[in-house]
Amino acid sequence: MAGFVKVVPNGDILPSRSKYSTATNDWQMGINHLYGEPADALWFPIPDVVASVLMTGRIPQIVDAFWIEASGTLPGLAPTKLRGEVAIDPRTEDFYKVIVEERKRRSSHRDLSDIERKKLDKSLKILASATAYGIYAQMDRQDDDHKVKVTCYGIDPEPFTCSVVHPDLPSEYAFPPLASLITGGARLMLALLEHSVSELEGTYVMEDTDSMAIVATEDGGIVPCSGGLLKLQDGRSAVRALSWKQVQEVSARFARLSPYANKSESILKIEKDNFDPVTGQQRHLRCFAISAKRYALFLTDDNGDPILLQKGLNNHEDRWSQHGLGHLRNPTDLESEDRDWIRQVWTNIVRGALNLARQPLGFEHLPAIGRITITSPVIMGFLKKVNVGKKHRDRLKPFDLLLSCHVKQFGHPPGVDLERFHLVGPYEPNLDRWLEMFWIDQYTGERYLITTSGFYGQSMLRRLGIA
Repeated sequence: MAGFVKVVPNGDILPSRSKYSTATNDWQMGINHLYGEPADALWFPIPDVVASVLMTGRIPQIVDAFWIEASGTLPGLAPTKLRGEVAIDPRTEDFYKVIVEERKRRSSHRDLSDIERKKLDKSLKILASATAYGIYAQMDRQDDDHKVKVTCYGIDPEPFTCSVVHPDLPSEYAFPPLASLITGGARLMLALLEHSVSELEGTYVMEDTDSMAIVATEDGGIVPCSGGLLKLQDGRSAVRALSWKQVQEVSARFARLSPYANKSESILKIEKDNFDPVTGQQRHLRCFAISAKRYALFLTDDNGDPILLQKGLNNHEDRWSQHGLGHLRNPTDLESEDRDWIRQVWTNIVRGALNLARQPLGFEHLPAIGRITITSPVIMGFLKKVNVGKKHRDRLKPFDLLLSCHVKQFGHPPGVDLERFHLVGPYEPNLDRWLEMFWIDQYTGERYLITTSGFYGQSMLRRLGIA
């Protein structure tokens, strides 16, 4: 698996980086059917190509290939103790295997206090993630806001040059081939899981980088689902649910892939969310999913009202995603770290999906505001206009806090470049002033007022004739 092949894509399902969202226009990775001519041949990790074969049943056209392997041992390696607790000898032991097994062992032992055990667990988790993948993929973005020419070196024998804004420089341990093999391996694991579910004619609600929410009931069968390809007797759309036993059997298949000492445990575990925290009995959950990282798990009461899985109420942890809202501050108290407002938003989203009346939240009329820190000379340069005429103590300075205003899709002023438009403002904790204060486009330094009702896409400044 530790190799790469050059593929002429012809409908093969392979990862590609593109701009998939018109709302953010960000570059993202996606798995898609790709097409191209021989001149468009692209390099892919072997695990991704294996995943494509699983999903299409067809071997791609391969025009080149190479393999990489480890060689030798670094000099100077020596035994050590991580955080003074975990003994490891990297000369003879698998560093990451030891870390993962130690995390598992420490979670069930009481030889440390709760605080120390949590600290050790977190440090081992970060160490494993950062050094097993992060350092190999680390590219440091430069703060040059003007296009500069860079020479790019890749798998192909000849480098190429291009002009980019904010060029990336590889970090000390960057080694993209290894990083891409790791992510390719993770995608293959998901493809194997998807294939296992598809073999049973099942389906799933969503999947993330290392997990899948499989549609399942105690006995399996047909269940209603909007957009499903099957039909119930009453004409409603439906999908086939696996049984809990079938899901357990799928999980057990993955035990053979475990690299750890305890071969009885699958690396594909069934989450504790599926079990009542009081009785321990497995229960039926419901899920509303928008995408991989935007979903909420919930139960329904006797009246059919949704109750999200919440730590201390009906689950061991909160199970609503913060990915789409976590960058925003509490809309009722800027200084508060309370995130329960996100649960309220999700509850309303789910209620709408269930055709139930939405509950008033009290903050729907407020702007979507985040908080950022001035960490770049480029941002500091765009804020010069704010500092004009002010005494030093009143000026914005490096590492000061700013408010970040998130503009609704199609709500931008006419004629602006959507990829280079971002409103920021001085840190103002008084919510009532947000609609009255001036906001600055960090790219141009132009000032704007904002509104949360009407005139979407039109600058308030221009509408008031004071631009």
